[in-house]
Amino acid sequence: MDDQFSYDGNRRPSGTTATWQSGSNATETLFSSLRSYDPVGTVKSVNSTYGVVPDQSNSGGSETQNFCYDELNRLVWAV
Repeated sequence: MDDQFSYDGNRRPSGTTATWQSGSNATETLFSSLRSYDPVGTVKSVNSTYGVVPDQSNSGGSETQNFCYDELNRLVWAV
């Protein structure tokens, strides 16, 4: 398995990708995520994508988590 991490211009984590090489030498992405930040620097959202697992129905897909903060930059809610 190979994990790759990326960072934005402010050295904050911005992305993650996990891949593996199958027996047929095909590279498959198991998981990837991208983070976005608001102007203050708090995480605004995380978009995640999951790879399809062979012979597993309903595997794979994606989701987005959004975050909201109060005026003191405390996490108020996440969905």
